[in-house]
Amino acid sequence: MRALFLLLLAAPIAHAQVSGHVVDARTQVPIVGAAVRIGDGGSAADDEGRFSLNVAPGRYLLTVSALGYEPLRDSVTVRAGMEPLLIRLVQIALHVDEVVVTSARRAQRAFDAPTSIAVLRRAELAAVAPMGIGDALRTMPGVQVAGNQVNVRGSSGFSYNTGSRVLFLLDGVPLLSPDSDGVPLELIPSAAIERIEVTRGPGSALYGGSALGGVIQVVTRDAPSELFVEASIQAGAHLGARHASWREAWRGGDQSRPYGEATLSLGGSSDRVGWWLSLAALADSGYVERGRSERLRGFGRITYALTPRTRVGLTALV
Repeated sequence: MRALFLLLLAAPIAHAQVSGHVVDARTQVPIVGAAVRIGDGGSAADDEGRFSLNVAPGRYLLTVSALGYEPLRDSVTVRAGMEPLLIRLVQIALHVDEVVVTSARRAQRAFDAPTSIAVLRRAELAAVAPMGIGDALRTMPGVQVAGNQVNVRGSSGFSYNTGSRVLFLLDGVPLLSPDSDGVPLELIPSAAIERIEVTRGPGSALYGGSALGGVIQVVTRDAPSELFVEASIQAGAHLGARHASWREAWRGGDQSRPYGEATLSLGGSSDRVGWWLSLAALADSGYVERGRSERLRGFGRITYALTPRTRVGLTALV
């Protein structure tokens, strides 16, 4: 009798295999690292969003969670030979501390940044309604702009035709070489900008000699999930020349000189592909004699998600 009792204790408890696939409810993209718990057992989704664990047959509480998604809680009946589960998680907005990347070339909280950083966010950018990034930069403390030259805290001065001493980045990629004339401030539409980060002070240890006076990084927005269309028109006028001697030497110097810009921006995404397109026409009579200019500019960007954490992109500026 005792031998039979010990034999029963040694017999393994039957388990059933529970497997499944965790994906984004909107894009159907696998969610890597999603935490899955059934009863006392747990697992994490792999690079393809799949999971598998062994649980004794019965009824359990299923809990699935992932950063940036609303947790899912539901009951599940575990039995032998059950079909794989398809779990769809819905994205939610997370309120976190402001993050910057420019000061240390990696994402970190703005409060922990070792250097002085100013950030112009998308909402603030919309309130400024700039005609080009140059107008937006003029609102930031410690930054002076003259044409396509930027001076941060007076440390770099203006160096026309010798290259800028302030490094200008678009999503971490320099937009000018050391021998370029200046920063292309007017090529990026405000509709595609998430924020502008300005590191006030030398950044040469991280970015090289071009960052002698500071670093300006434009971080673009993720492509919108639905079709985005925005059209804007801005107009104004330069006042007449202030001094009589200037007006005498300049025919028409006492008259106001109009300027304006019309912009059309579009964006969208489908599955793993996101895109932005912007076209703008600018006309400026100039605030100095022979300062009239007319130009067209274009911005295009397309990204492809290789995995939920890895994307490749192509950006074109005209």
